[in-house]
Amino acid sequence: MAEDLKKQNQIRVDMNLVTSAFVDVSRVSLWSIDVPTKPNETTGEFRAARVFSYLAESSLLVVIETPEAHKLAEKNLKEAGFWESF
Repeated sequence: MAEDLKKQNQIRVDMNLVTSAFVDVSRVSLWSIDVPTKPNETTGEFRAARVFSYLAESSLLVVIETPEAHKLAEKNLKEAGFWESF
């Protein structure tokens, strides 16, 4: 799947292939915070690169997320056939 994303030039900015594919399958993709820029004004700052860590040598993707988002990701991964219990 990750290689297909690469061929289609659909990889998310600042993400590796595996992480980008995970975001597509899990459909949990709002990793941003609002940062004040002026009084009564904010801008969104994306933090995806800071909440994902892909450890290629271990084939492991570490994700920091809320319990609710974890449940949603687990549900979506199971529906897509990408969930395994160890």
